[in-house]
Amino acid sequence: MDRDRILDILLLISLLMILTWLTLHLLDLFTGMTWLLYTRSWREYLFLIGLAMNLLILVGRRRR
Repeated sequence: MDRDRILDILLLISLLMILTWLTLHLLDLFTGMTWLLYTRSWREYLFLIGLAMNLLILVGRRRR
């Protein structure tokens, strides 16, 4: 696989991580589902890892 394809796949994965975080966060805000309380501990890590991956991918694309 070439570098551009790998960066595209990683960008897609990081965007999916951020969208998953956003969906869970909004569900937690506007619903009273008890199972969402248990996702709070790892939800922030999901967002931070997705954001860090996004930034690293953007830096990797600019260096080319």
